[in-house]
Amino acid sequence: MQYQLNAVNYSVYIRGFQILLSFLVFILGIVTVAKVSILQDAAVAIVAGIFGLAYYIPLVVPGTIKYFSPAISLGLEIWLTIWWIVSLGVTAQDYGGVTCSDLYFSDFQTGCQTGQATLAFSVIGFVVSLVTLGLVSFYSVHPLVSQNLGSQMTKNNVYSLGGIVPVAGFATAADLEKGAAAPVEVPVVDDGAVLSAPVDNATARTQSTEVLKETEPHAEPIGATKAV
Repeated sequence: MQYQLNAVNYSVYIRGFQILLSFLVFILGIVTVAKVSILQDAAVAIVAGIFGLAYYIPLVVPGTIKYFSPAISLGLEIWLTIWWIVSLGVTAQDYGGVTCSDLYFSDFQTGCQTGQATLAFSVIGFVVSLVTLGLVSFYSVHPLVSQNLGSQMTKNNVYSLGGIVPVAGFATAADLEKGAAAPVEVPVVDDGAVLSAPVDNATARTQSTEVLKETEPHAEPIGATKAV
């Protein structure tokens, strides 16, 4: 139970960090496009920020997290990872190798600086998105695929807050590793039956022979007289 609570807390912290990154990329992208009007490529960072906010915020809201299924979470994690790649790729191409102080106009310098900041936060967002993609796959997708329960991929009301750790009772990958051994069969015993420990056959025959000898009547010698 304590492990479950800690995992949920970490999930919320991670999602909160992703919300912050999405917001920063969104704002910085707007400033970059506004200051450097001749380069509109940074608009993809704005789109990435919007998608990030639209996905990450519902994951930390109790009223909306219940609508996420493993299939939806996996698809959106992949979708956001792609957009983080696009954001960092475009901003790296436009501002990665530029010295902002060399630009003549102050607006260009400001736009260049915000563009480079957008690049930095996009790199961080991409790395964190890869981490959450791996965690979602490990904790919710892998258990279902390993048990041939693909039909459960569309089941909602699965995740705790943060959308990474499933609710209690949902099989985890760690549980599968622990339960990899074959299940132990429990014999069914009829009513009134008595369970006995296995007995060595040779020992049983010896004991039976001794019992028979003890129960045989002792014959009296011929000619013996009974005492009066």
